[in-house]
Amino acid sequence: MTNSTYIVMDFETTGFSPRSNEIIQLGAVKFDGKNEIGRFDQLVKPQRSSVSPQITRLTGISPSGLIDQPKLDDVFDDFVDFISGELIVGHNIGFDMSFLDYELEAHHRREFFKTYDTVTGARKKMPFLQNYKLSTIKYFFNMNMKSHDALNDCLITARLYQWLELEGN
Repeated sequence: MTNSTYIVMDFETTGFSPRSNEIIQLGAVKFDGKNEIGRFDQLVKPQRSSVSPQITRLTGISPSGLIDQPKLDDVFDDFVDFISGELIVGHNIGFDMSFLDYELEAHHRREFFKTYDTVTGARKKMPFLQNYKLSTIKYFFNMNMKSHDALNDCLITARLYQWLELEGN
């Protein structure tokens, strides 16, 4: 399953539930084949939940680092416009889509997205891996990047998608 143009998307959040947690970083990178043609990377100030010390340790995103950032309401339409109309690629994409779907409903937007989950693709074509975490994937591709940063995770996921679907592996 290949598309010439696609979006790799990843969110960092305050927790696991879109109803009680929030997006704190939106990341998306648009590609045409293997060529990057656009980026969306935005920290977001949460309005109804807080960034726990565990989330700060995991992501490096602290509450103080979000004070001067826009609210999701201020950037959400631009984000959706950036990703609309393309295949959405993500690692464990169901997690990110649960937050996106929740916010689409909250913002009274109706959008349909076709998705590709790189975890599923990796399980099929990379049975030799110890696990399918992005941290394992980045080492397989020799990518020296910080994990749990939405933009970096997009770039790692893009490399995986390209290996799985564009390089004939």
